[in-house]
Amino acid sequence: MNVWRPPHCADTAALAKTIAQRCQHATPVHNGWQASCPAHEDDRPALSITPTADRVLLRCHAGCTTPDIVTALGMSMADLFVWSHAR
Repeated sequence: MNVWRPPHCADTAALAKTIAQRCQHATPVHNGWQASCPAHEDDRPALSITPTADRVLLRCHAGCTTPDIVTALGMSMADLFVWSHAR
């Protein structure tokens, strides 16, 4: 399996865009991105990619789990977080 590490992103919107660009049929929507889910054969985009305050949420409307989506992208769950050095 290929492991892909997203580049350091300053914010979750940039990280969501980077993740969306790894998916087919990615298009921006009002709260993030919509794309084909890489964890299953997807004729219609079923994956929502949503930036929040400190992480990117992945939701497959066909029922794939977040760990399955992350694995299909070659990422780890930790890659969904934007870590701030300021505390």
